[in-house]
Amino acid sequence: MSKSPGDLTQLFQRWIQHSDNEAFDHAVDLVYKDLKRAAHNHRARFPNSRFQTTELVSESIAKLMPVREKLQLSSRTHFVNLVALACRRFLQEEIRSKNLQKHGGKDLVLEPLGEDDVLQHTSIEESLIISQALEKIRDQDRQLFDIVYYRHFLGFTIDEVSKACDCSVAHVNRKWQFAQAWLYDLLTHGEDGEED
Repeated sequence: MSKSPGDLTQLFQRWIQHSDNEAFDHAVDLVYKDLKRAAHNHRARFPNSRFQTTELVSESIAKLMPVREKLQLSSRTHFVNLVALACRRFLQEEIRSKNLQKHGGKDLVLEPLGEDDVLQHTSIEESLIISQALEKIRDQDRQLFDIVYYRHFLGFTIDEVSKACDCSVAHVNRKWQFAQAWLYDLLTHGEDGEED
């Protein structure tokens, strides 16, 4: 028996507000397939990682525990987005740590992996803002929502997004460029368009 999105949201709220770990475990079970897919896609971009996909999901979820009270999870998408971001950050930190050990403690500047992407270094808080903004445009432009979701949160390449959305690479590139500009503006100016 599958749970409705409202039931899932209630499980998250019980976890956030009442520290109900049983509710959280049940919610994770409901979205686990999505979490593994997101972790697998990020893991594929870090072939030298010592972590397997399942372990990466567990470690990434553990990173969210200390900030539980700050989370406002309103959907399955929000939670998967945050875990996907935590996966990417976890893998980036693993590489940074390996490079520090390899180069005698000298911190190396890591270039973003994959295509140049203004959203590559967003924080968990910024990703939550992005996720909430995307929820608002989902009904207006479902394809834009899908492109940002696949690219930013699941780590798909442009070609993978093109296949998933069943549209041309050129179309995905145009939509992605628009989305990056729109989201950059949102993160730097806020919804009201004023500087922070």
